[in-house]
Amino acid sequence: RDYLIHQVGKQRIDIRLNTPATPELIEQGAYDAVLIAVGGHNIVPNIPGLKENGFLFATDVLEHPELAKGKSVIIGGGEIGTECGMWLAKQGKDAFVIEMDRLIAKTVPPIHYRSSMRAAWEALPKFQFTTQSTVLRVEEGRIVYQKDGEEYEETFDTLILAAGMEPNTEEAFALSAAAGRSELIGDCLEMGNLLMANKTAY
Repeated sequence: RDYLIHQVGKQRIDIRLNTPATPELIEQGAYDAVLIAVGGHNIVPNIPGLKENGFLFATDVLEHPELAKGKSVIIGGGEIGTECGMWLAKQGKDAFVIEMDRLIAKTVPPIHYRSSMRAAWEALPKFQFTTQSTVLRVEEGRIVYQKDGEEYEETFDTLILAAGMEPNTEEAFALSAAAGRSELIGDCLEMGNLLMANKTAY
């Protein structure tokens, strides 16, 4: 990161931090071309009691693990949710992942999944998960989910959400309409991962 910041500082680049990109700003700039990379946002599912009881996004916890206190329950066992739980377990914290699908981290490439990731979580006793499970509701300090027609509950100190992300398509198209020539790149076009980012760039 420091290297990239240093390299950018050596170039003739106008960097505007804490400045929202708006169609008006694009029009005023009269740019020859505009690259739009406004990313995506976390999905917040409509689960009874979720917003009332408070939660953290897994993307924030991965960057600031100190935000997670005590035992964490993570809603969503995709790649991000699974890695978040593993990251917390490596720090000695209890983590329990609830996933709707039959596998956690389902989108991880098969070779990587079998050869390293699965072995890694199996070596973490504080990392637990349930699959083919649906969250029914969130109550104070506990979450209720259904598996095989039966209801179960899990207590938590911290509730973490990893229910996927959506592209900021509407924002991206509004900016594109204000530009004479533009290109949408990255997650604002389609949510992806590092592998997809490299493929798109090169």
